[in-house]
Amino acid sequence: QVQLMERSRCFSSGKMTCSTCHNVHQPQRDAVAFAARCLACHQVGNCGAFAKEGHAIDTKCVDCHMPLQKTQQIISSLNGRTLQPEVRSHLIAIYPRVAPSP
Repeated sequence: QVQLMERSRCFSSGKMTCSTCHNVHQPQRDAVAFAARCLACHQVGNCGAFAKEGHAIDTKCVDCHMPLQKTQQIISSLNGRTLQPEVRSHLIAIYPRVAPSP
């Protein structure tokens, strides 16, 4: 994930590290809570989806710009089935539009 983040434009701005978004002392799973961290540097009005969706996207930054994807790094087998969990991509980018999570 670190290597993906390092390829992101947010990281290359020189203003971002892992601890910019993550508190290493506690588990964090709420994607909505991370939006405030995105909006500390970015303005929601500059998002391409803002014109159509307005402030409904204020809490969707991570869903759109760090989508859940099957990882190639964690693969296990169970009873003949291959399991690949979905994790947040840390390549912060503009992805093809997917439906936001509820």
